[in-house]
Amino acid sequence: MKFMKFDEPVFNLNDKNLTIRKGVKWFTKEGCFEVQDLDGNVLAIAEIITTRHSRLPFIPFKMLNYEHLRDCRSYDGLIRKLKKYYGEFDENREFFTLIFFKIIKVLSDKQDLEEINKKDLCDICRSDESCGIQGLAGKQDECNYFLKK
Repeated sequence: MKFMKFDEPVFNLNDKNLTIRKGVKWFTKEGCFEVQDLDGNVLAIAEIITTRHSRLPFIPFKMLNYEHLRDCRSYDGLIRKLKKYYGEFDENREFFTLIFFKIIKVLSDKQDLEEINKKDLCDICRSDESCGIQGLAGKQDECNYFLKK
């Protein structure tokens, strides 16, 4: 089975997630994959919903709301995190693959995988802590996390 490694395995277990990887290796992939930590421990099984490829400036901001890491839900945060893993690159020229996936089976009792599932997420910012407001889709002026950006 295919696998994908995650340094910070925190996911929304009730909805789709997004991870963004440099290059196009994952672009044509479909089906399921193992979610692994950096040591190769299998934490979950995920199913790919869809993939897209794009240069970073052309990724619609709304798509970043599904990024599994809160730090990557802004362009600046995403670029910082990608440069941490991939080193320097030209964000205007390099292609990245957006992989939307859903966790379908948790195989680990790791707290990180369970924690986000226990909290409701804001419909606007998908925050699990900062906002505390659920069910306000389309009301960005009432979302505390969104207002802080």
